[in-house]
Amino acid sequence: MGKAKVVVKSLLHNDGVNIGENFISLGSVERSNFVKSLSDLSLHGKMEIPVSSEICAKALRMNEKEFERVNELFYSEAATFIADENMQEKIMRELWKKLRSN
Repeated sequence: MGKAKVVVKSLLHNDGVNIGENFISLGSVERSNFVKSLSDLSLHGKMEIPVSSEICAKALRMNEKEFERVNELFYSEAATFIADENMQEKIMRELWKKLRSN
């Protein structure tokens, strides 16, 4: 798999996502951003994507809020034990890795 990149509609193609050498036509930027987010989270394979651009946009906003909430929690926990900001960042990265591996 390659890194996902949103491709905006042009004369050559519709809105979609490039993942590696594959282009997936999705018909809207919101749906494309939704698929990119799934790929960024290492979620691959066959899955159903909402047809509604509004639902995709709402799901992305909810995901961003949850990410911010968990990130704040991780930062708070790291700051409780370590004063060094570089070490806090390292701890947060490790916590995210651990969370995503489960």
